[in-house]
Amino acid sequence: QLRAIDAKFFTLLDACAASAFERRHMPTIQRCISAYNSVGSPQAAEEAFQHAVIRPIVSHVLVGGGGGGAQKQGQAQAKKGAIAEIYKTLLDEVASQAGEIIESINGQLSGAKSCNIAAAIVAETDMAVSASRPNIYSPGIPDAFRENYLASIDFLKQVAAYCPEGLTREFEESQAVQRFLKRWNLTVYHSLRFQDIAGTFEKHIAGKGVASIAEEAKPFHFSAANVLLECLLKCFSREVFLPSLANKFCRLAYQLVSRFHVWLKAGLAKRRDAAKSSQQEKKAAAAAGGGGEQESSQGTFWTKLTTNELVMIVNDVKVLSDKVGTEVRRAMAAAMAELSGEVAGLAFAAVEEAVGDVRGVTEIIKEILGGDVLQQCTDLLKHVRGITATYRMTNRPMPSRPSHYVSGILRPLGELQQTFRKQASVSEELMTDLRDHVAKEVTVKYAETAGDLLKTVHQTESSLKRLKERQVQATGGNQDTEAAASDADKICLQLFLDVKEFGKQLQKLGIAV
Repeated sequence: QLRAIDAKFFTLLDACAASAFERRHMPTIQRCISAYNSVGSPQAAEEAFQHAVIRPIVSHVLVGGGGGGAQKQGQAQAKKGAIAEIYKTLLDEVASQAGEIIESINGQLSGAKSCNIAAAIVAETDMAVSASRPNIYSPGIPDAFRENYLASIDFLKQVAAYCPEGLTREFEESQAVQRFLKRWNLTVYHSLRFQDIAGTFEKHIAGKGVASIAEEAKPFHFSAANVLLECLLKCFSREVFLPSLANKFCRLAYQLVSRFHVWLKAGLAKRRDAAKSSQQEKKAAAAAGGGGEQESSQGTFWTKLTTNELVMIVNDVKVLSDKVGTEVRRAMAAAMAELSGEVAGLAFAAVEEAVGDVRGVTEIIKEILGGDVLQQCTDLLKHVRGITATYRMTNRPMPSRPSHYVSGILRPLGELQQTFRKQASVSEELMTDLRDHVAKEVTVKYAETAGDLLKTVHQTESSLKRLKERQVQATGGNQDTEAAASDADKICLQLFLDVKEFGKQLQKLGIAV
C-alpha cells in the first residue's frame, strides 16, 4: 500500500513538473524541485527537467525542425555533422530557452543531495548524439576522433557552468558524465598513434640502408636523430596529444629516446670492435674473397663510419640534448598546460634522463676516434727504438737537431683538427677533448718508449764499461779519462732534442707545455 501511495505521489509530481516546465511557470517549477529534493529524489527532478526541457532542444538541434533563422542555422550545422558546432548550437539554445529556468532552480538548491541540472543536459545530449552520430566515437580516423573528443570535453566544461554551487565534483563523478566519457575509446586511439609514431622511428632505424649521415645538418647530420626529434615533437603536438593520455604519450617519448640510445650504443659497439680488429683479421677477410660483403646493411653502415661521420654523431647528440631541453620541453609544457606544473616537470625529467643516457655514448665515439688517431700517432713511435741502431752501428757525431720522425708523430692529430675546423657544426669542446685525450696518450706512450730505451742503453753502457775496465786491468794499462762522447751520450742527447721538438709540436696544437 505504501509503494502504491509512493508511486501515485511521483506520478502526480512528475505530471505537475512536466506541465510547469512546459508552461515555464517558475513558482510551480520551484515547488516541484523542492518537493523532489525533500523526498530525497533529486535524480527524478533531473529526469523531469531532461524530458520536459532538454529533450525538445536537443531533438530540435540534432534532427531539425521549422522555425526562424537560428533554427535553420542549427539544422544546417546538424546536417554538416561537425560535432563542435552542434555542441555550440545546443548550448546556445539551452541558454536561450532554458537559461532562466536553470538559474531559478540552482538559486534554490543547497546541499550535496540536490538535483544537478548539468547532469541532465549531459545525459540527454549523450543519448541523442550516440544514437544519431555513432561514427564520431570511432578511433579509426585518429585526427577526426581527436577533434570530436576535444570538442566533447570542451562541451562538458561549458555544461559544468550550470552546476549548482559546490556540486562540480558530483557532476564529474555522475553516471551521465561517466557514461559520456566511456564512449571514447582512448586506448585504441593511443594504440594507433603509437603505431604511427613508434613505427615510423623503428622502420627508419631497422630498415635496410635507411639510416644515413648527411654533410649538411637539418638540424642533424644523422638522419635517425632528425626522425627522433620529429617523433618526439609529434607526441606533444596539438594534432596528436590528448591531456587524458598524458602519461602514455610521455611514456612513448621516453621509450623513443631509450630505443635510440640502445640502437646507437649497439651500432657504435660494432664500429669499436671493427676498429680494434687486427690486421690479420682484415687480411683473412680479404683472402676470403670479400666475405665482409655478407654483413647486414646495418652492420655495414656502422662498421664503415668514417672519423668525420663519428664526429658528426657526437655533435648531433649534443644538439639533440639542447633541442630536447628547449623545443621538446616547450612542446610538453604547452601540451600539458591543463595539468599541474609538477606533473609536467616530472614527465620532462624522465625524458631528460633518457637523453642523458644518449649523451653517454659519446664516450664510446671518443674512444673510437681517439683509438684511430692514437694508433696512427703511436705507430710512429717505433722509430724511437731506431735511435740505438743509428748510433751503435755508425760513427755519427753528437746530434744537433731532432730526428725526422718527431715532426710526424702528431701529424694525424693535426690533420684531424684541420678537418674539424672546416666543419662549423663541430663543437670546440669536442675538438679540445679529443686533442687532449690523444695528446696525453701519445705523450704517455712516448715517455714509456723513451724510458725503456734509456734503461736498455744504460744497462748496455754499464756492461760495456765493466768489460772495458776488466780489459784494461788485464793488460795493465791506464784508462783514458778523457774519452770521446759515448754512444749512450749521443742517444741521450738525441732523445732530449726529440722530446724538446715533440713539446713544440704539442704547442702548435694549442696545448700548453
